[in-house]
Amino acid sequence: MDRGRFILNSELENYSYGPAQTYYRKILRKINLNQHNIKDTLILGFGVGSIASVLKEEIKLDCSIKGVEIDSTVLDLGKKYFNIGRFSKTEIILQDAYDFVFSEKNKFDLIIVDVTLNLKTPDQFETFTFLSGLKNLMNTHTVLILNHQVFSKETRDKVPELESLFKQCFENVRMYTLMGSGRVFIVN
Repeated sequence: MDRGRFILNSELENYSYGPAQTYYRKILRKINLNQHNIKDTLILGFGVGSIASVLKEEIKLDCSIKGVEIDSTVLDLGKKYFNIGRFSKTEIILQDAYDFVFSEKNKFDLIIVDVTLNLKTPDQFETFTFLSGLKNLMNTHTVLILNHQVFSKETRDKVPELESLFKQCFENVRMYTLMGSGRVFIVN
């Protein structure tokens, strides 16, 4: 509990709600999603729904959401403490996000990649192969957001390489630094 509300933390980081939700509020305000025609959204690393909460309840997007989460315990916590069933037009899939990207056939208007494990994005989510897989799920007007946390020398040193990979794969790439430790790559 934090200020009377549930948040989801691991031993090392905040996963959903709390600072993670504040972080996504800042990202999504920078983009001003209401200027885009967002009908279908993909959230890789759904967690307990804090990004969906910002999209549906704060920004008031009337979009469908497909959320992908690998951890069944996290989804159980989402149902029990965070009422993830409250989001209309939302489908949650229990699957590895990497595998999902290469098996999915639908296209999305908004794709958010928020996959972390102990303060680090797993390496396979920061490769040209993965970014190319995401590109196959994009329409011509899709907004893509990938979150990369910087909490160590290793994760800090990865930023220029990741920026280069994005520029190889996409034309219009911006990187923002948020809340000190966050590097957010945005394609639109």
